[in-house]
Amino acid sequence: MSAKKTPTNGDNGGVAVQYDPETRTYRTHHDPRAGDLSTTVALAVTAVNEENGGAEFTLAEFVDPDALDSLFAAPQDGGRTVGHVTFAIGEYDVTVYADDEIVVGRRGE
Repeated sequence: MSAKKTPTNGDNGGVAVQYDPETRTYRTHHDPRAGDLSTTVALAVTAVNEENGGAEFTLAEFVDPDALDSLFAAPQDGGRTVGHVTFAIGEYDVTVYADDEIVVGRRGE
């Protein structure tokens, strides 16, 4: 897998995104200690989008950031420990897993 780091966004330091040529997807992991899941998702999709020349977007145009954050909040805060959710952001499908893995791929691939 080849690695790419997103541009820095505030104090979060960016997100390392790796391309997997076998699955034609980009992957990263969210670190709950580093900030909100929705921020990590936005940074990851931004990195992929910029690499592929896509249009700018706002995460809230496609998914409720607060709902995403609470869906996979820490278990003691009522979050899930298993499962995943998939949603579309522009031309990408984004899957977020309860183990903090985030997978971004072009729809239809």
